[in-house]
Amino acid sequence: MKLKKLAVTVVTAFFAYIGTEPAAETSAQTGRWVITTAYCSCTKCCGDDAIGLFASGNRVYWGGVAADWRVFPRGTRLEIEGFSLPFRVEDTGRLVKGAHVDIWMPSHRQAEEFGRQKLWATVRRL
Repeated sequence: MKLKKLAVTVVTAFFAYIGTEPAAETSAQTGRWVITTAYCSCTKCCGDDAIGLFASGNRVYWGGVAADWRVFPRGTRLEIEGFSLPFRVEDTGRLVKGAHVDIWMPSHRQAEEFGRQKLWATVRRL
């Protein structure tokens, strides 16, 4: 009988313990609010040296974003509110600092229309 009570006590204590663990420690993802802007490969957005490559060396593509690599390291996958496909950090820039993500767009018009928005970004672990 004492062994049964001990087992119940241990099981109860175990479930009480795991129920109080912070979600961030057990989750494979975290999220945060980010300032989100957009750019394209034109000389207005990227200067006279625009050559259609991200800072990572990869050719530009839909799904690539610029970010501060101290906040979102190169290769980080992000899911950004309002978009169905995930993004990958491939680029950085002198104006992209802190919690700021700059989404590459195929045209200057699309980048201008996107403007500046505060959106929720979920970071997927590498």
